[in-house]
Amino acid sequence: MNANLRLRGITSILCLIVSSISFAGGMEGGGGGAIVCRNTQGQMISAEIFDLFEGRALYGYLPKLDASDYKAQARSIAKEISEAARNSFFINETERVLDEVRFLPPDASLNPINDIGSIIKPSNCEIFQAAFYLPNKRIYFDSTVWSLLNETNRAALIIHEVVYAFLRSSNGDKTSIRARQYVSYLYSGQKLQHKWSEANGEAFEACATSLSKLNDPDTPRTAFQTRLNPDGTWKISFVSFHGSFVFGKTEINSKPGVNYSWPISNHQTPDGEPGGGAVPLKGKLTFDVDEGWEVDMLVLDLDSNEHTMLLKIAGDWKWVHFSCNAFNLPKLQ
Repeated sequence: MNANLRLRGITSILCLIVSSISFAGGMEGGGGGAIVCRNTQGQMISAEIFDLFEGRALYGYLPKLDASDYKAQARSIAKEISEAARNSFFINETERVLDEVRFLPPDASLNPINDIGSIIKPSNCEIFQAAFYLPNKRIYFDSTVWSLLNETNRAALIIHEVVYAFLRSSNGDKTSIRARQYVSYLYSGQKLQHKWSEANGEAFEACATSLSKLNDPDTPRTAFQTRLNPDGTWKISFVSFHGSFVFGKTEINSKPGVNYSWPISNHQTPDGEPGGGAVPLKGKLTFDVDEGWEVDMLVLDLDSNEHTMLLKIAGDWKWVHFSCNAFNLPKLQ
């Protein structure tokens, strides 16, 4: 088979695995909030988008302010996310949002949307609806709030709409919590590492939580890839965690126990003796941006394709079952 055709076939399989796990359906409306302060006469005198306020207050992410044009700043961050996530949505949607923005007249404002879900609020100011993303993909901005935002806050508001749109469509997010975490993280100057590319000639596995009777069929799925390191350890890279798309590279190396060689998919001997053993990980896997996510260990079964993994989801530990398929990629000339 032609190497390019074979590679495209394997990539298509991966896309199907990820889409079956991550994408939840149609787009719903969402918005973006701002912290607005007023003077004693009730006039708005300052504004900051809620993402940057919350990131500073909860996570210690200090925004890197830039006086350059907000469109250039938004495009730069969109390119960074797209390259790290290996998904052109963020570049394309940023351009579309920039083209589709509509500013309300000064005598009109947006009704509040109950999708913030934050544990904090400003002490002496108010949370004000700054943007609204309609299902028909037109985006309305409050012109008074916009006039008070600096260029970095304007760019961050654009990226908030883009990231939140992706999460609503791909994961079915009902609040903007995760979108705000990523916006505040990126606008503090921190970088997402690029995900591993399948087109480099390496052998790898594609693994995903299975629809086992031991798994709740309604449990959001987790997907990851594994590869063999030169020192004999295994590299595990997550694609989706508990139904949520993983934006950048998140990897951990595992040290296999006795009789547990890579790849995981080889450990399937239906006629063998029942049982399995743990593959300890070199430290718990934590995620740079997403709080409350961890992976502690894998348990490989010697007599079936029902391996298990211990995940920490929103602070609670849970065992899930998974299975894998191995691929050998051609080296492209």
